[in-house]
Amino acid sequence: MVLKIDDDTLRQLNETESEMLKYVYRHKAAVCSMSIKELAGELNCAPSSVVRFCKKIGYSGFSEVKYALQDDRSNTEPANSEVSVPATYESIMTDISTSIVGTAGLMQNERLYKVASLLNTDLPVYLYYPGGITDNLVTYLERLLMINGRTNVYQLHSGNMTAHLIQTIPEQAIIIFISASGMWHKTVKLAQTAKLHNLVSVGITPVYNNDVAVHCNYNLRFFAHQRENKGAEFTSRLCIYYLIDTLIEFYRQLKKGDEPV
Repeated sequence: MVLKIDDDTLRQLNETESEMLKYVYRHKAAVCSMSIKELAGELNCAPSSVVRFCKKIGYSGFSEVKYALQDDRSNTEPANSEVSVPATYESIMTDISTSIVGTAGLMQNERLYKVASLLNTDLPVYLYYPGGITDNLVTYLERLLMINGRTNVYQLHSGNMTAHLIQTIPEQAIIIFISASGMWHKTVKLAQTAKLHNLVSVGITPVYNNDVAVHCNYNLRFFAHQRENKGAEFTSRLCIYYLIDTLIEFYRQLKKGDEPV
C-alpha cells in the first residue's frame, strides 16, 4: 500500500473512515479510475466526506490520493472477504501479495526502531499467548528473540493468570500483544489492564483502528482483512510473520551497534 499513514492518524480514524481506508486498499485499481462522486456512491457517503477522509490521512484531496495509488496499480484486488467460490491458486497468491505489499507500506523505520530499541534493553519482555493460531506467531517471535541472544523473555498463558501477573510485574517491563483482529475481548482487556499498570505495551495489530491498539504505547501495523468460511475464521497471518522478521532484523542490527536501514 503506497499510502503512508502514521499510527497516530490511524488511531484517529472513526469507524466510517476505517471502512473507507479498507475499501481503497481492496479496490486500488478501481478507485484510480473513479470520480469522487463515484467513490462516494460506493461508500454511501457524501463527496465532502471523501475529501475530509483524504485530508485526514495526509493528502490535499482525492486527486492526490489517486495519484499516490498509481504506483501500486500492478497489484490486482484481493479476494473477497467472504468465501463464495473455491479459492484458486492465483486468487490466494494475489491476496497474499496485496497484504504483504500493504504491510510493507505501513512499516515506518522510526516506529520499528523504537520497538527494536526497547527490545535492545535489559527490560523483561512478556509475550501474551491468546490461544489458537496466533500462538504460533508468539512462539515464532519468542524463538527469534532467543536465537538472537535476548534474555528475560517470559511466556504469559491463560487470561486470568496473565491479568494477575500484570498486577505484580514491575512497571519497567515490556508486554507484547499480537492480535489478528485487534478485537479479541480477552486481549483487549489485558492490554487495558497493562496500560493501567503503566507497563510498556507493544501491539501488533491490523491497520484499521482497533481496541487492542488503543491501549498500547506502540503499535506495529499490518494489512489483512478478516475472512470467514461458514463461521470459521481463517485470516492469513503471513503478513504478521513478515512484520516480525523485519522487527527482528532491526533488533539484530541494533545489537551489533549498527543503525538499521
